[in-house]
Amino acid sequence: MSLIAPDVDIPALKTQIDSKRFSLAICAWVFYEIAITSDDSMNLFWMHKRWTVSKVLFFINRTTIMLTVVTITCLNIVNFDSDYHCLVTTWVEFALSIIIISIVAFTLASRVYALWKGKYIVLTIFFLVMAANISNYLFIYGGALYKGTPLVSQPPFAGCAFVLKSNILWIVFANTLIFEAISISLIVYRAWPIARQRDVETPLFSLLLEDGVGYFLAFTASKLFTVGAMYVPTPISFVVLSSYPSVAVAALAVNRLFIRLQRAMVIQPTTTEFNGTGFSIAKYYSSDDTSGSRAPRAIVTIGGTGRIRARRHHQDELFSNGSVELCTTGDVHAATTRHEGIPNSISTAGKIDNGIK
Repeated sequence: MSLIAPDVDIPALKTQIDSKRFSLAICAWVFYEIAITSDDSMNLFWMHKRWTVSKVLFFINRTTIMLTVVTITCLNIVNFDSDYHCLVTTWVEFALSIIIISIVAFTLASRVYALWKGKYIVLTIFFLVMAANISNYLFIYGGALYKGTPLVSQPPFAGCAFVLKSNILWIVFANTLIFEAISISLIVYRAWPIARQRDVETPLFSLLLEDGVGYFLAFTASKLFTVGAMYVPTPISFVVLSSYPSVAVAALAVNRLFIRLQRAMVIQPTTTEFNGTGFSIAKYYSSDDTSGSRAPRAIVTIGGTGRIRARRHHQDELFSNGSVELCTTGDVHAATTRHEGIPNSISTAGKIDNGIK
């Protein structure tokens, strides 16, 4: 005996079931990511008493993405009693996505500002594109939502959707992709020449370069996937569009960016605070020599983690096999004779550290 009425569109019902599964999968993925990074959240952020803008944004981002995926899942699986409930839930999801988009934009902007501080023309153009990106999403997508019509599903279907009314939604996607491309291009342009120096350690620049490229590839792939589902309809278009995967990808990628940068700023003990030179030289002494002599090996570090991590009560433990010295101006000149590209990056190193902090 069939439980489905004869007039039910079977393919449409299967598509909605797939959309529910996809939405639940994204929700599970987000909560799994939050769970496996909870130790980093406690050790790198919560246990440090000093509150910074990055710390606040980190916790807001984690909270917002959890609320967002729960709201999206409700829009796909809950049986709504009226259009009003569907309308309220949709606007809640829209407000949460605005917060995530703003945090993503600020995170990228902070890195661009730190690398390009002093280049006011570049920064002005960049921040105008960033403002346009947020404004377009707020007003164009919000206007389409305001003019849209709620569509509440009836059993055996569930959830609700909005029929958006706008012919210029493509501007939102185009502006977002342009903003992301400009952000990563500016980061790579500044970080790549410094990170590729031989015999010179540039942990912070290497981190910004790797994270920037990784984030851009992940976000661009998810955004293009969403745009393709919208403008090139396929059997999986409804499954993708009803789950907003690009929002989760962007938020979780930013979550990782915060954690990796904070780990670099907190954990590594053998880097020194930037001073006027922007350099530090860590001299490690090898204890492998049976004769007991210790030969120093100098490592030049540019763009380190930003501050001395040793504390008096455990300084001996941290530096039992090495010592850290700040370079003088003469040391910097001697250390950079073989790397003509390094002197131009000294001021940039100081700027990136101050900007990130």
